[in-house]
Amino acid sequence: MTADGTGELPGAFDRIVSMVSVPRIPATWLSALAPGGRLVTTIAGTGLIITADKTEDGGARGRVEWDRAAFMATRTGAAYPPPLNELFVSTAEDEGETSVSPFPVLDVMQAWEVWSMLTLLAPGIEHRTGTGPGGSRMTWMLHADGSWARASTRPGDRTATVHQGGPRRLYDLLDGVRWRWI
Repeated sequence: MTADGTGELPGAFDRIVSMVSVPRIPATWLSALAPGGRLVTTIAGTGLIITADKTEDGGARGRVEWDRAAFMATRTGAAYPPPLNELFVSTAEDEGETSVSPFPVLDVMQAWEVWSMLTLLAPGIEHRTGTGPGGSRMTWMLHADGSWARASTRPGDRTATVHQGGPRRLYDLLDGVRWRWI
């Protein structure tokens, strides 16, 4: 059967194991889950695996598992935003607000715990990494609301020079998550 996995599901199931990640668990999955049934999924934009058992009241009780995984996110037309290329280009040289982070540049997408905590705090951030002048490590954080951050760490340095703008200070959010994680 080919169908929208977040839409109505035909029948009742003892187990629903999602091979796509969702921004939130669809109510239709709980409706289709048999009493005492088990649900397993990942939360979009994180490495979090959620397992839950259906409760007698029609809800579910579960936990975040220790293991990590990430699947392709569910998507449809407008719910699948295009990359933020225009914002990336328009802010490539923008000074914005400049500060120094006490941490070196991090590839957030490779740091599961930090990535997951940041996504729960501020969903929808697009991350990019690269190499800057003189071999510096660089990272960009972009959001559809117009928020952006660009940071670089020169070889041998342990801090990052940060430029950011828009309605939210994305790199400040990242530093807050890193402090909490530590």
